[in-house]
Amino acid sequence: MRVRSNSSWFSMANSEVALKPRRAVRAAWRSSALVLLLCARFAAHAHAQEAPAAGTPPQHFQLSHFAINFDDPESQIPTIAERNLDPLEFGYFLQDLAAEALKAERKKEYGKAVKFWRASAKAVPDEAVAFSHACAVYQVMGEREHALEYCARALNLRGVTSAEYLRYAELMIAQPEPLTAAQVQDLDAAIAHLRAQPTGADPASVIECQMGVKLEDEARLARCTAVLAKSMPNDAHTLTYQWSLAMKRHNYGEARGLLDKMAKASMQPSALADLRAATAKASAWWRRPFQDPRYGFALICLVGLGGWLIVRKRAQLRDATPGAGAAPAA
Repeated sequence: MRVRSNSSWFSMANSEVALKPRRAVRAAWRSSALVLLLCARFAAHAHAQEAPAAGTPPQHFQLSHFAINFDDPESQIPTIAERNLDPLEFGYFLQDLAAEALKAERKKEYGKAVKFWRASAKAVPDEAVAFSHACAVYQVMGEREHALEYCARALNLRGVTSAEYLRYAELMIAQPEPLTAAQVQDLDAAIAHLRAQPTGADPASVIECQMGVKLEDEARLARCTAVLAKSMPNDAHTLTYQWSLAMKRHNYGEARGLLDKMAKASMQPSALADLRAATAKASAWWRRPFQDPRYGFALICLVGLGGWLIVRKRAQLRDATPGAGAAPAA
């Protein structure tokens, strides 16, 4: 169904108003009433679409005359010949798919939303936008493998943004098992690509910090936090990555100072409590010799020094005491 607007509802004959004011006033009232009636009917129609009566099939508003299979939108995509014959209608068709997907997302019907994004991706397979939306919805649904598939395809298409790289890295790093060598190489390539872009330094550093935390890589954390500390010094994520670096270096004083900064940032209280508990547990005095080689070396030195002092003291006492059992002089 297509909606056509007509500006004639609002047209008035100025000459007639001047010559016949009463008639003009009556005409204006009739026009206003007609416009209000039309608006009311449109509002009622929109409300009926959002909340159809029980037992009645939902109605779908469409801009395009290309039909959509609302149960399986991927099964009914206009052919190349059809879209080339009427590209404007095909553009309306894409708007219809996006509108249905967004409407489903607002209702949190993510399984339905992802069907329309997949159909959009099938209709325009050389643009990143629909693949990106499908990836995001799959991520919300907790279907990580499907999300990775669509994000990975978006990275190689026209219109890709840093948001797709960030989501792809987040999904990959979220796996419970360690990253493989191929995955590390893939993420390093994404970082290199972003750093080559005019505005890609911050997204690249975020991905590198996520990898640094996952791999417990001090060098990566040092590089990425140096960048983020300049561009986003008070961001909760930046502070968290700096805390991870301080904990890796066993610098618990710095870690506690960062926790105080996090309390002033937009850090969730539960997450902050977890970090405080981790800091307190790791910084307990009796744990330090087992965590930090410096403390272990110092403890070994102290034990060795104590043993040497005991041996030396015993030797001095033995030298000062007359030999027991010595024969008396004649």
